[in-house]
Amino acid sequence: MQVSPQITNPPGRILGTTYTKISGLYTATGGEKYITIGNFVDDLNTVAHQRNPTSPPASSFCYYLIDDVSVIPVTAANYSLNIGPDTVYCDNQPINQTLTAPNGFAAYEWSTGATTASIQVTQPGTYWVNADFGCGFLSDTIRIDTKPSFIEGFELGNDTVICAQGPFRLPLRTKRGFTTYTWNTGDTTQNIFATAPGTYWITATYDCGSISDTIVIEQFQPGRLFSFTDTVLCEGESVNLNPASGFARYHWTSGETSQSITASQAGKYKVTATTAAGCSVSDSVTISFKAPVMSFSLGKDTVLCENQTMKIEVPAQPGFAYLWNDGVKMASRTINKPGIYKLTASDRCNSFSDEMEVKYRDCNTIFVPNIVTPNHDNHNDFFEIATPTNRKLNLKIYNRWGVLVYEKQDYRNNWPKENISSGTYYYLLSDPELNKTYKGWLEVTQ
Repeated sequence: MQVSPQITNPPGRILGTTYTKISGLYTATGGEKYITIGNFVDDLNTVAHQRNPTSPPASSFCYYLIDDVSVIPVTAANYSLNIGPDTVYCDNQPINQTLTAPNGFAAYEWSTGATTASIQVTQPGTYWVNADFGCGFLSDTIRIDTKPSFIEGFELGNDTVICAQGPFRLPLRTKRGFTTYTWNTGDTTQNIFATAPGTYWITATYDCGSISDTIVIEQFQPGRLFSFTDTVLCEGESVNLNPASGFARYHWTSGETSQSITASQAGKYKVTATTAAGCSVSDSVTISFKAPVMSFSLGKDTVLCENQTMKIEVPAQPGFAYLWNDGVKMASRTINKPGIYKLTASDRCNSFSDEMEVKYRDCNTIFVPNIVTPNHDNHNDFFEIATPTNRKLNLKIYNRWGVLVYEKQDYRNNWPKENISSGTYYYLLSDPELNKTYKGWLEVTQ
């Protein structure tokens, strides 16, 4: 150390006392307990200087002073240098930070070239300082970084279609590292499960801002691909089978992969349609061909008795419409007046008609023979009753002793069929339509 003491007026001395100015260089080696500072020559060789030139010297003698000093070795352990922790700024925030080294150092050297105890930084980077404590240097470093306003983002994924029917659990995941998570479902966890179709969104926040994302989840609802049911075609017709559009792929059981095909033969046609998301639905339709209509007959032209009715029965076929020439729209009907009756049966493919004439006459006259000769000469072989109209008659025949020998409902002029005894017989003939009864006798001869 360098010692250059300036002698001052000691306590108890009078101003104007003469002192000697001494100076010198002393290098400490450590461990010294005191130092003596003074004049170490005799009075004759001492040059005295008057401190106050305006005052006469009071004495020709000189004095010396004794003082103590403690010399301590200086090392780096006696100092501490810390300019602060590493700092991260959001990139949308300005950097304006003061870096300060502690006082007490002899000199400072910064990485920027500055030599002051403090510097101001406005850019990211690595900053260091060297501080001189007299016997060496201490150093410290700080890193100032920026990070994007949004940390590495996340996506909930593309909008999704759930193919499975019924309940489902679809995980919706985000990333770690955010401060808060807020879902539109009310959840505040990092991940949730979607259990119903709908729109889901999340906002995740952190120091520099927030990130949001949305996903729409739909559940595939399979329906019919064909807008029509099983179809019946006429002979020679064809139909274009065109299922619902909007699917990515189509596959028919016949091997075709086009959306629509043409059906010209009877059979069951099935197609499977698949969406871009991989959801599939199948539908089928049966094509059949209408057989030609079966013909029908109204019967022969007919003669009815006055006030008599006749019911015409025509078996109705499914899919056919029936129309009479007088406007009646049914297959079967009851006739109660004369005329020409024509019926037309038709469907989309076929049409068929038939007609008959109905006449009326007085049916009160009836011819009943009174002799039968069953000798197979084709003349009076049977008991033949003649009526103006062909109608139902009921016949009973008795022998002369009153015994019933023959009975027939709706008699067809065919008695007797076998040989019978000659003789007199009695008949009882009833006409249900006219509500009349006829009776009499007849002779049977061989």
